[in-house]
Amino acid sequence: MSNFKLTAYRGDTIRLRVPVTRDDVAVNITGATFRFMARQWIGDSVPIINKANSSFVSSSPVTGVTILTILPVDTESLTDTTKLFCDVEMTETDGLVTTVAYGTLNVIADLTR
Repeated sequence: MSNFKLTAYRGDTIRLRVPVTRDDVAVNITGATFRFMARQWIGDSVPIINKANSSFVSSSPVTGVTILTILPVDTESLTDTTKLFCDVEMTETDGLVTTVAYGTLNVIADLTR
């Protein structure tokens, strides 16, 4: 599992590179689906950002890397600098679900809107 600590400005496009490995070997992610959730508190029932598989691009799935894009609209409603707890889950073609990345996203309130 990879860990990340991102900082970005509210309303910016954010890209997160997610390498998928098992026992330090790249996993062929062909056919796998991904989802991303970010919550202000781990126990919150509703995520602030919820991205489905269509937000991920894997240009070469055999290398085990996918790229998540978080759009400006996903953070525009945040009014203050906000720390979010996040993870990425992968569902493989055989139904196996694995958390492949975990971390934080600090969204800084900016002046330009």
